[in-house]
Amino acid sequence: ARDRVQPRLEPVPPPAATVADAARNGENTYHRLDVDADGTNATRTARTDAYHDVYFTKQRSVFKFAPRAWRDPFAYVNSNETVREVRAIKALVDAGDGDAATLGLVDGVQHEARLMLPVERCWSARADNDAIIFRYIGLAEHGTYRIYPGAVQVQQYDP
Repeated sequence: ARDRVQPRLEPVPPPAATVADAARNGENTYHRLDVDADGTNATRTARTDAYHDVYFTKQRSVFKFAPRAWRDPFAYVNSNETVREVRAIKALVDAGDGDAATLGLVDGVQHEARLMLPVERCWSARADNDAIIFRYIGLAEHGTYRIYPGAVQVQQYDP
């Protein structure tokens, strides 16, 4: 008879930081890099640059909601995102809860954006390399996506 070896199960240690910690640390960035936190136009620094007037950064990725994530996609595509809306979207995603409907978004999109946050650490950890590898991840239900290097996205794009 063969001796059976029982697998030894070890508890998995918790991650060093949670998604909530990452959101508090500013790792969850909405695609509007052209708007600073104080509501002014972003300055071109070593962390955010512009190429043909498109703001981008290789220091982090950005997330964006596709038009279908909005209750009225046509209105969203034909509007200009205001500084107040950009701040409210980031606050909604960073908090992880709240009423998405007050911003005109469908329920659950903030959870999709938070779900993709752990890839930010993997992608931005390689930001010091000279070569830039473009990366993209998206979720099908509402079209929430994250892209690296972070760049301002057109409102019409629906993956």
